[in-house]
Amino acid sequence: MIKHSILRKLNVLFYIIRKESTSLAELSQQLNIPKRTVKEDLKNINELMQDEFLLDNFLLSSRQGVITIHPDYQQDAVKNAYSLKLSLLKSQMIFNLCVLLITNATISKDELLDTLFISDAYLTKLTVQLKQFLKRYRIEIDSTNDHYSLTGNELDVRLFSYILLQDSFQSLEWPFTTVTKEQIKQMVPEEILKVSHTISPTKRHSLYLLYQLLRSRYDHQRFLDFELPPAIEEVLELMVTQYDGACVLHASSYEDIPAVHYRQEQLFFNFIQHIFTPDSIPYQVKIDLGRLYSLSNTGFCRFSNEIYDAFMTISKFPIPEESAHLYRYYLVLLKTLYALVEDRFENFLDLYIPKSVFHLGTENDYIAAIRQTMSERIDDPRQAAYISSLLYSLSTSEKQTQVTLYLQMNKNFMAIHALKSRLGAIFNSENIYITEDYSKADIVVTDSLEKSTTEDKLIFYFDSLNNDDAWEHLLMLIRKRYMKKREKLNFEEKLKS
Repeated sequence: MIKHSILRKLNVLFYIIRKESTSLAELSQQLNIPKRTVKEDLKNINELMQDEFLLDNFLLSSRQGVITIHPDYQQDAVKNAYSLKLSLLKSQMIFNLCVLLITNATISKDELLDTLFISDAYLTKLTVQLKQFLKRYRIEIDSTNDHYSLTGNELDVRLFSYILLQDSFQSLEWPFTTVTKEQIKQMVPEEILKVSHTISPTKRHSLYLLYQLLRSRYDHQRFLDFELPPAIEEVLELMVTQYDGACVLHASSYEDIPAVHYRQEQLFFNFIQHIFTPDSIPYQVKIDLGRLYSLSNTGFCRFSNEIYDAFMTISKFPIPEESAHLYRYYLVLLKTLYALVEDRFENFLDLYIPKSVFHLGTENDYIAAIRQTMSERIDDPRQAAYISSLLYSLSTSEKQTQVTLYLQMNKNFMAIHALKSRLGAIFNSENIYITEDYSKADIVVTDSLEKSTTEDKLIFYFDSLNNDDAWEHLLMLIRKRYMKKREKLNFEEKLKS
């Protein structure tokens, strides 16, 4: 739906943002783009940032070929990137047409023409192009009596609508013109409002977006109405008995949902929250659900337990009991989502810009063993690949990387205690360790002269506990050393494979 040149520029921009620094060769290799094209894209991105937001030289390239974000813009780099992304998307008329069809369950041809400022013939051309794009999502455009609407599989319409709006607009703009976020807030149940301050503005925006999408569909009698396979229904019922995230449906503003549709709407609203607004689901609920799945004999829960047990025969890392319940929770969640959308799973992933990164391209002995084990138990190769990626991501997150500090403070007798207390309040003791053995230290923190005995040992001069700049630099140094050790560990594992 979006021009390839725009997608390519955005991929370049977001790749640079993900890295502290990169190079022309790396961008070309990792994104599979010719160096000459990358050069043109870098220049074009800078021009766009200047034209759109008056940001001069947003991207910098040193004489050594190192490409970075301008230091003055690093703090807001992500916001600027998403703002540019939205601006580029809105420059595409087919995108604007799609947004209007999503935000209006039905809209007249005259309103489309007036809003988009286009001719009848151009609208016809755009509609044909959009219809072709939507086929992969089992969505159609109905233009009966010159009133346009998205029809087809109702669940797919909702998934497509939410992903496209949330990923495109983030919390930068509100895409609906018929209702404001403040009006939506008035319809949200009190129990949701009580905890809304605990989640980020973007997540709060996502919740409001989800509520309004449903409100729009319900107002035009667009309800879920299909026979659920027993395996899926069993899981959805288990989820809602443990945690009813669909309390918004119980509010008076949704009381017009027909009784025949209400239970299915409740089950799916609850499930979708686990997928799209996971921060709104309490952590303990996820643990409790995983524990429930481990004891259940329903189809997908048995599948989750069998996959987990098979995985544990090859796992390289110890997994605590609490984490084991999370593994089962995520396995059931992924299995259910995949069963619902089937071969359209990857099509929905393609809506994200930049595309969600999985470990499908990762190659090492460990993930190869996971893939082999999963392929022996899962018939669908793509499903096996995504479950392998999930297990690899979860288990490698259990891998511990530790930065060791040696504290040498001679000028203030209570400085070591203060340093230990403050660092302990900021960092996990499993990741940051204070040692009394100088030879084992990655970083030596000292208030006096100390020479480094090896290239790997860093000396950090800390003159006073009241020096806020020194604290900031120390925290940054610890973070950089942690990431360097983690990257080294990953590289060594890659070499072994």
